[in-house]
Amino acid sequence: HAAGPDGGPSGPTVKLVAAGTCTIAANQAGNNAYSAAPQLTQSFEVNKASQTITFAALANKTVGDPAFGLSATATSDLAVTFSSTTPAVCTITGSTVTLVAAGTCTITANQTGDNTCSAALPITRLFTVQSAIVLVPRAYLPMLTNE
Repeated sequence: HAAGPDGGPSGPTVKLVAAGTCTIAANQAGNNAYSAAPQLTQSFEVNKASQTITFAALANKTVGDPAFGLSATATSDLAVTFSSTTPAVCTITGSTVTLVAAGTCTITANQTGDNTCSAALPITRLFTVQSAIVLVPRAYLPMLTNE
């Protein structure tokens, strides 16, 4: 095939739009000197594209810290969703994390794919939610210890 003006192929091209079987039919109508040629078809499989998620490590937090947002991207540019496997420590609504108690918070980023991309491998991040430090003036200690 000769190269077109942009360096790509000259003549008709095929744009792949989804995974599955692609069948191309070739037709030649003939002319005054030649009869029409029989239609020829060629099929091939189009696989879904792979994708990956980028989800940075998360910093440790302290109980009482404000809710915070999560950010992750997929190489497919499809939306990434988040879930917590430790709802007793942290919960997620959309992409916002709310701290519930001290412990280890485990958050997983997912991208399930679509008709052109396979699901990405999930990425899990853990961080520690520390207990809040309460400073009590010495004068109040007897009240707290029943002395």
